[in-house]
Amino acid sequence: MHDFDLAHHIGRITKLAIVHKMVNLEGAIKKRSK
Repeated sequence: MHDFDLAHHIGRITKLAIVHKMVNLEGAIKKRSK
């Protein structure tokens, strides 16, 4: 049970990191296209 909670927590952190990276990339592309 504890291992499952840890895996779930890591999965959430990874998902947040990916979303954050995508938002940063999108912002960089918009700045460049102006």
